Amino acid sequence: MSVSFEREKTILQAILTDRAPLLKRIIARLIGFDGAYHRFTSRVTLRGSRGACAWSISKDRSIWN
Repeated sequence: MSVSFEREKTILQAILTDRAPLLKRIIARLIGFDGAYHRFTSRVTLRGSRGACAWSISKDRSIWN
């Protein structure tokens, strides 16, 4: 089974170090931490197969966290 998505719109983008104290931001940058939380909408497609036959293709909209 495979899941694919086409990103449509960003609902929320939060950089995790933005709210940290200065020292923690400096340490995070030094060690290469660049974590973020993203929430966005997309069009999702589910596909499955068994042997040579494809089955159950489904498309719908969703929200990803």
